[in-house]
Order: sequence, then structure tokens, then C-alpha cells
Amino acid sequence: MGVTEEELNFLRFYFLNLKIASKAVRVYFDYVHPPAGLGAELTKSSVTLKGLRFMTKLQLNILYPSPGQSVTSADFDTTLIVCLLRNLPPRESASRTGWDNLPPPGDTSIGADLARVKWYRNQSVHSKDGILSSTDFNKCWGDLEGAIGRLSAKAGLPMLKEAQLSKHVVLDGSLIDMLLELRSCKKSQQELTEMINIHQSAIDIQGSKQGEQIAQQGEQLAQHGEQIAQQSEQITKQGEQMKKQGRSNQTRLEGKYLLFVSPKYII
Repeated sequence: MGVTEEELNFLRFYFLNLKIASKAVRVYFDYVHPPAGLGAELTKSSVTLKGLRFMTKLQLNILYPSPGQSVTSADFDTTLIVCLLRNLPPRESASRTGWDNLPPPGDTSIGADLARVKWYRNQSVHSKDGILSSTDFNKCWGDLEGAIGRLSAKAGLPMLKEAQLSKHVVLDGSLIDMLLELRSCKKSQQELTEMINIHQSAIDIQGSKQGEQIAQQGEQLAQHGEQIAQQSEQITKQGEQMKKQGRSNQTRLEGKYLLFVSPKYII
């Protein structure tokens, strides 16, 4: 399929946002909220988080899974992570342009960099034409690349080089198809995860039913096998009886024959 240079620019930038920027945000989140204590933090802040009007039921299910299941930032998408950074102590401060707008280039605060990642992500997902001119591509890339470098460096895991190298990633046919498919999906990552889980549950239920059917069939086959074994045993006994009967008949015939050929009866 033919893809223009402007479309390739867009897909490269989308790749940067999807694969690198989201990772930088998660690295920073794990730095501020270490994985070992994340569950306790979420429990402590449950009233606050559950009271947020924009927090969905699906997000809450991810944050508070069933008893015995652990929670990890690997289950969170960028939107949820930024939400948690805004509402879990110590709360991140927004840039002067707020959380929902693109901060000016001179604002390099943590809040501004988180807002950058969030803003570019939303723009990429909701773009109607899916194109970026070379000028816009270089401008947006430099802005997001800087945010990635600062967030990851703050967490002690610099990713600036990784971001720079991804600018030259080779977008072959399979990668282009994958990016287009991801971008065209109107549902959030959490919604997709829920759909996958529901689908998997259906598969598990179907598999369980099939397993029961197979077990029943196996039991029937076992019973049939026992019947065959019993019939075989009966046939064997009948065969032995027939052999015995055959030997008895042969003995009687031989006796009669000897009696017939005895010299006593020869004329």
C-alpha cells in the first residue's frame, strides 16, 4: 500500500509517542511511586481516586483488582498514569497552561512535560488526516523528545538516545499496518484490554465445556472398551469350548474308526 512522506512522518511520530514517550512516563511514575509500595499507596488513596468524576469503572477495576491479584504500572496507559501522578501524593503541579493544553517550549517542568506527552498522544489518536509536514514533524519531534529525555533522566534511566534513534526507525509494511490499526481504533487501551479479557473468558468457558464433552466421550469410550473386552473374553471362552468340543468329537471319531478297522471285523 502506498504511503506518502507526510503520512510516514505522522506514523514515525505516533511510534515515538506510543512506544517511547509512554515508556518514559511509566519510568518516571515508577520512580515517584515504587512498584513495591504501589498497592498500599492506591489503597490509602482509594477514597480520593474513586471520587474523581472522570475516573471510569474500568480504570478503577485496573487499580483495584480482585483479592490476591497484584497491581503494576504495566497495566496503566499514559492517560491513567498522568491522572495518578496528578492525584497521588506528592501531587504533580500543572504547568501554567494546565493539563489539557500544549505548554510553551520554555516550560520544562515535570507537569509541563507530562502535559506534552498527554497532549501529543491525544492529537495523534484523534488526528483526522494522519499527516505531518516535515516542518511540523521536526518541531513536534524535538518538543516531545525533550520531554522524554527530561522525564526519564529525572528517574535515573535516560532515554534521550532511544528517542533520537527512533526518529530513523524503518517503517516496513507490517509496522505501518500495525500503527494504522492501532491508530484507527476508537477505543482506549483499557477498553481493548477488557474486550480481550471478556473474549478470553468466553474461550475459557467454551474450552471447559469442550473438556467436559471430551471427558464424557472418553468415559463412553472406556465403557465401550470394557464391553468389547467382555465380548472378547466371551468369544475366547466360546473358542476354547469349541476346541474342547472339537477334540472330544475327534476322539470319538477316532474310536469309531479304530473299531471299524479292527481285525475282528475284517472279512
